Amino acid sequence: MLKIKNFLIFLSFVALLVTINQVAFSAEKKASSELTRLMVDIDRSYKKSEAISGYYDYSDEEWDILYDSGTVVSRLTKEVQAKYGRPDNKKYEDLMEAMRDAAQKMADIANKKRGKDGALEDVQWQVRKLRNSCAECHRLLNIHIYPNLYPKKKHRREEGIFKDWGKPD
Repeated sequence: MLKIKNFLIFLSFVALLVTINQVAFSAEKKASSELTRLMVDIDRSYKKSEAISGYYDYSDEEWDILYDSGTVVSRLTKEVQAKYGRPDNKKYEDLMEAMRDAAQKMADIANKKRGKDGALEDVQWQVRKLRNSCAECHRLLNIHIYPNLYPKKKHRREEGIFKDWGKPD
């Protein structure tokens, strides 16, 4: 009788461990998929502004695109920093701050200085600062957004580190 009781206690303990493991895994998966969604949204907004950054003149619609892109990237970057920040990695935090700052300045210029002298160059400068801070952060984290451009390099995604990073639609 004692052996059966000990066996049942052991089985319930194993079941509890399996349940805890599944809950922890699903929470980690959920957090990772939320980060993926945020990064895809940042990427989409950035690409809208980057696509028109070389224009010689902007229409009101294009200024609106720059304003919206800067606002969205700044807001989402702040959210990523708050939820997934790395306070132990100063370079990462500095790059995230630079990204947020460039996006916010881009939105401010598009909102307040549109059509004024120097506004075009100022907003293009902020788009390039945003591009550089993103590239530096990706380099720091060893993330290759377009691995097909570097076929001989080993990528973290292929190693399984970013299995669920996701692809933008």
